[in-house]
Amino acid sequence: MKIRIWLVAISFLIPYIAISQDVNSIDSSYRTKPKITPFLVPSYSPEVKLIIVAGGIFTFQTGTDLDTKRSSIPFNVGWSTNNSKEIDFRPVIYGRNNNIRFFGRMVLKDMPDHYYGVGYFNARDTKTSDSTTLYHRFWWQTDLNFVRRVRGPLFAGIRFDFNRTKATELNEQMVMDERTIEEGTDIQNSGVGFIIQYDTRDFEVNSKSGLLLNLSSTFYGKLFNSRFNYNLLVLEYRQFKTVSPGRVLAWTIKINNGSGNVPWTELPKLGTAFDLRGYRNGRYRDKSAGFGIVEYRHTFRKSKSAEGAPRLSKHGLVVWAGTGSLAESMDKWNQWLPNYGLGYRFEVQPSINARLDFGFGLQSTGFYINFNEAF
Repeated sequence: MKIRIWLVAISFLIPYIAISQDVNSIDSSYRTKPKITPFLVPSYSPEVKLIIVAGGIFTFQTGTDLDTKRSSIPFNVGWSTNNSKEIDFRPVIYGRNNNIRFFGRMVLKDMPDHYYGVGYFNARDTKTSDSTTLYHRFWWQTDLNFVRRVRGPLFAGIRFDFNRTKATELNEQMVMDERTIEEGTDIQNSGVGFIIQYDTRDFEVNSKSGLLLNLSSTFYGKLFNSRFNYNLLVLEYRQFKTVSPGRVLAWTIKINNGSGNVPWTELPKLGTAFDLRGYRNGRYRDKSAGFGIVEYRHTFRKSKSAEGAPRLSKHGLVVWAGTGSLAESMDKWNQWLPNYGLGYRFEVQPSINARLDFGFGLQSTGFYINFNEAF
């Protein structure tokens, strides 16, 4: 069934691929003109099942300075077969000479969801059913980051996070869960923190060289109108190396560590379109989580230039393998989740890819359609 969904999704893209402009023929005027690329495709994930997603990506240049990187705003709206509804924006905007960056995420989801409790063994051993895991989740988040160049590749700035989860129609087991009894089922959080980045990547949303070292710490508490006092610390490392034209090796390690009274709704999780692709988002959650992924990105060559250099097509493939773990603290990471998968890439605008990923996990699979790379 899932393989058929994969093939149907590709068939939806074929008409668009056929009429898309050849990126090798786009002249330099593209750099100064705004451009929007729409799409309408089906997707599949363990959380929402089969979903029809409509949206696109809007790219533009800030000012007339051609040294400034091109900003992008991917967006989508989806409605699924299990009556899930979602809206998602992920802007990446550059200021003049790339000295200022704004990036973040604005998302809203209204959906039937599943809660397995906290910890690896609860997630692995709890059976998915209406009476053990099912509930209804209404969730929104606005996550905003502003950074400014300090010197060279070093950036620093401030971040804000506002979110709310409202859980209703709880299953029998969830009604008796100690976390939901103690912390409640309508939880709103506001946080303020700092972010420091060392960034030498050539292009953040589709890197072919360079590295990123990222440190962020966000503090939530009554001072910011939150019910719970806690902190989320994120450490991240990404690196990219071009092996030959169109062939890129990428790898990443990310740690998300909570301290204080982290509510069950905001515990670090594994299993999204941007980490361990193939797991149900939210199934695996605990106070400390981390993962590592190695990915090979291959763009097909279509011809050679007069000088003999390869000319790249708009099409590519990706394969990846990774693993992740979670526990109450990092020193207790001793259960590891396997992850691997493959994907298709289509360049809808220069250096902007639509991606279709099919991921495999521990007794779990997922199919995803997004713009830009997972990391």
